[in-house]
Amino acid sequence: MLQFVNKYTTTVQVTIMWYTPGCDDGNWTKKGWWVLNPGQSAIVHGEDLADINRYWCYFASGWDGTSFWSGPISRHVIFPPFEWCEFRANTTSVPVGYRILDCDDIDDLIVELTP
Repeated sequence: MLQFVNKYTTTVQVTIMWYTPGCDDGNWTKKGWWVLNPGQSAIVHGEDLADINRYWCYFASGWDGTSFWSGPISRHVIFPPFEWCEFRANTTSVPVGYRILDCDDIDDLIVELTP
């Protein structure tokens, strides 16, 4: 299980990416958005993480426009809900930087989004 907890003072939105070999034009699937009010949490993937793969990625941003939880893996997303293969993009998509989570052999992981 992969769960996100919003410990920030404003609403945040989260997108994830996970390994799915042969997903059209790449080997990863990206999905978003989970919108979390302050103090709220969401399970974004319910299965055992290690059973799917070791690495997961996420990007989150605060609705205040000043806070981001990002990393070095740039992929395009759109802001309505979506589920796309890794390199899919369109004229309204924007790049975000996904952060890598190394779950090793952990089945359940809780990510706390803090300032």
